[in-house]
Amino acid sequence: MGLTPEQEAIRELEVDLTLTRKNVAGTRIVDGIPFEKANTPVPFRGAIQPITGKLIRHLPEGQDARDTRMIWTIDLNIVLKIDDEITDGSETVIVQDPQFWREGGFFMATALRRKGSIQ
Repeated sequence: MGLTPEQEAIRELEVDLTLTRKNVAGTRIVDGIPFEKANTPVPFRGAIQPITGKLIRHLPEGQDARDTRMIWTIDLNIVLKIDDEITDGSETVIVQDPQFWREGGFFMATALRRKGSIQ
């Protein structure tokens, strides 16, 4: 089965990304002392792009478009969730509004650049 036009467009922009899901590992208690379990980074292919066009109009009031990114992936083994951290090696973004587009066969999400992340 071939790719949809949307998947083809995303494929052209794909780079290596890393997803880190926060707080899924939980905490365990050892001798009465809480220890955070380690989160394992998951590599995947996707695109991080600045937000543009009509999408800017849908940002919550006060959210700076310069700090907002769009994430796209056709890797359906990756399910984007709120507060996931995505890194492309130069900047880290925090997923805000993940959506699956069934017709196009891809995930997209708005994300905020983490403060201190390189532009």
